[in-house]
Amino acid sequence: AFRADPRVAAMRRMVEARFPTCWAELQGLALGLDLPFDDVFLWNCRGDLWAFAPDGCTTVQIPGAEPLLAHNEDGDPGFRGYCALAHIRPEGGTAFTSFVYPASIPGHTFAVTAAGLVQTVNNIRSRGIGTGLPRMVLGRALLDCPSIDAAIHLLETTERAGAFHMTLGQRGDPRLVSVEFTHGQCSAITLDRPQCHSNHLVHASMAGERPVSTGASGARQQRGDRLVAEGGETLRDPRTI
Repeated sequence: AFRADPRVAAMRRMVEARFPTCWAELQGLALGLDLPFDDVFLWNCRGDLWAFAPDGCTTVQIPGAEPLLAHNEDGDPGFRGYCALAHIRPEGGTAFTSFVYPASIPGHTFAVTAAGLVQTVNNIRSRGIGTGLPRMVLGRALLDCPSIDAAIHLLETTERAGAFHMTLGQRGDPRLVSVEFTHGQCSAITLDRPQCHSNHLVHASMAGERPVSTGASGARQQRGDRLVAEGGETLRDPRTI
């Protein structure tokens, strides 16, 4: 339905010009899948173009002397049995390990890089889709960043098509940073207390944005907030949340 959408043509031009390595990875992905490149590119823009995908994840963020990130990758049940944990060593780029969905480039789930950068990603269903780079391409580009600050700069200064929430941490850096972005805004907050994040925009500066929020996301956010507030054992093993 989106093949002739002018925003897709603009996304293609922007990816090829700004991130040629990612453009090549998408081409290689299409070759490996034996599928038309146009369809594979669209698949990797799906969250930018269609706000009603069922995907939803939860991240528990616990800052401190030894920061902890726990992430539940809650994707479409149809993907069960077709996902992987990929260990990637790109020529001229940063090696990383990432959870991957079928026919999708890495960088929009959870990953850790050879630079010690940790990334977890939550789906945000934005109603305001603009002309910009696909959010999954930005997630992949972030895996080549040497630091949290470089990753934030990338997201703040690059044209964005869709919306995501990312939590960033790095080996040797005590910070956990929560980043929410849409086509129009980007907000980065260094966390000073344990928190939970589902598929909402919760930063005060993003209050004017109106993403699609599901009942499941609301229930997970409320339950997660209560468990985090209880503290104790749940914060020592955030997987219980």
